Amino acid sequence: MSYSNKSHAKKVLLIYGSGVLLAIIAYHTPFFIPCVWKWLTGIPCPACGITRAFLLAGQFRWVEAIQMNLLFLPLFFGMIAYFICAVVELCTNKYAIKWFNSILAKKWVIALVIALTALSWYYNIVRDICC
Repeated sequence: MSYSNKSHAKKVLLIYGSGVLLAIIAYHTPFFIPCVWKWLTGIPCPACGITRAFLLAGQFRWVEAIQMNLLFLPLFFGMIAYFICAVVELCTNKYAIKWFNSILAKKWVIALVIALTALSWYYNIVRDICC
């Protein structure tokens, strides 16, 4: 199977559009997605509060977003970079997403992600964030 950068970029942008739509629904309705991890174990997961963090960022409440979940900032910048890569692939013949994925696959990036996730998890447990 060959890699088609234009179709891949369209899929990425469709996923982003779906995420924006879900954020709008979450912001304007009392719709709430409970954390299954916390429901089963009683302790918050590393991602608890990330949806609320992104909703806070949508209101330009950046400090509160970062306080809601420490993973917000790297996820936010990573999502912006991935979005830019998708736009570059859609507008040119360059394989920007493939290049970005190769960076994400490096051992030091994976180790950093694991460390940040562990730190976020510890922070969520200490403050007993409620999902």
